[in-house]
Amino acid sequence: VWSTDINGSLTYIETTGAHRAGPALKSPWGGHHYGIAVDADGQIWLAGWDHGRVLRYRPDRTNFTSLKSGTWSRFNMPGGVHTRGIAVDGRDKVWVAIHEGSVVSIDRRLPDGVHNLSNTKNRWSVKASTVIGVGVDFNGHIWAIGQGNDTASRIEVDAKGTVLTPSVSQQKTVKVGRNPYTYSDFTGYGLINFVRPS
Repeated sequence: VWSTDINGSLTYIETTGAHRAGPALKSPWGGHHYGIAVDADGQIWLAGWDHGRVLRYRPDRTNFTSLKSGTWSRFNMPGGVHTRGIAVDGRDKVWVAIHEGSVVSIDRRLPDGVHNLSNTKNRWSVKASTVIGVGVDFNGHIWAIGQGNDTASRIEVDAKGTVLTPSVSQQKTVKVGRNPYTYSDFTGYGLINFVRPS
């Protein structure tokens, strides 16, 4: 089980046997973490609330002890934004909630290292405001959760992960309860597709 905290630590717990906890891992770039997701290869993705970047940790899965010897990568978002929630789909896309009212997608297969995505074309504005969460539904569409205006906005995506309705006027937006608050796998997509439910 992988866990993060707001102070920027990433750690893990063995869920069988001795139930050991691993050490607190820190990225070379610091910062606070917010959302956390895992992909089909067991890579850990982290977004943060005090910066405009996404981090990926690729653990060395040789054994429990080697998990701490993985590699970190950084993905810089467009300037002036803050990342919040994060989700991974089954089409090699990582979806990032941008606090200021948009969603960004990243190719999860990018190599290790630092990537400048400040001019990415894979960013879509949504009607939801103060976007704190993003999730993948079981039809593959992407939902942005707007805490600021009590809404959820759906971005329609095709089978390859290409956004079909990039303009705000064509998006599906629904009112939800007051101040919705979620930033990880609120649809259960990651649970069903990438982790062992037990």
